[in-house]
Amino acid sequence: MSAQALPLAASVLLLREATAAGAPFELYMLRRPERARFAPGAYIFPGGVLDREDRAAIPRAFAPRSEPAIAALHARMATADPFASPDEETTAALLVCAVRELFEEAGVLLARTARGAPVGSTEPSVPARRQAQREELLAGKLVFAALLDAERLRLAPDDLVYFSHWITPEASRIRFDTHFFLAVLPEGQAAAHYAGEMAGGLWITPREGLARRARGDFPLIPVQQRHLERLAGFDSIAALLAFGRAKAVPAVLPVMSEQGREVDLPEELVRCW
Repeated sequence: MSAQALPLAASVLLLREATAAGAPFELYMLRRPERARFAPGAYIFPGGVLDREDRAAIPRAFAPRSEPAIAALHARMATADPFASPDEETTAALLVCAVRELFEEAGVLLARTARGAPVGSTEPSVPARRQAQREELLAGKLVFAALLDAERLRLAPDDLVYFSHWITPEASRIRFDTHFFLAVLPEGQAAAHYAGEMAGGLWITPREGLARRARGDFPLIPVQQRHLERLAGFDSIAALLAFGRAKAVPAVLPVMSEQGREVDLPEELVRCW
């Protein structure tokens, strides 16, 4: 399968300040159903495949004067040949995809009001309305652009920090070309899995996730494990975001082990992805 034929996808590493003493931050992770076609029973980050509606939403999705931020992001995404983002439209569509999937899978909406304020859920009627919109999106009764229009909301590219780019190993039966973004939980919102799609969801520190994985009670697919290992070295959200904004983002095409449970990274990418 060529690079161009792989399904494009976006995933969000959603962050919040840790609730436990001594831990810098937590990530929100979802448990996939045991009968899922891909990664059954594993803990993953919210995300999914780019669809036609994500592209169609671009003219209405973004806040005014977002073009420079999208162009800057595309410049970073266009250097990973042969898995580079082909154009700014695709780059913008991946941002839409990331925000839409985060809302569908975790119930968190990374959008801004006409005044540029992050969306919260402090008004009594907002949580119920958002849940209804989420269910309509998942049922195919509502498109994401229409939701944004109805609520007079727009996306701000800088609310997502491009962090990594992983391609499923060639030996895998199901493959994706996935772009990973960092985002911070907006004040006044709460993350929650949708029972019709996922088996569960939780906030967990990278180190706790790795420790539980070592004990055998926190199943991870290799790409999620590698991200937790990378994030475990940061002592604050601010430090992680600053690193994400400045780092290079090479495309990572790992090699699957014979057992299919681990991946080996190309030597030149082990420490720089």
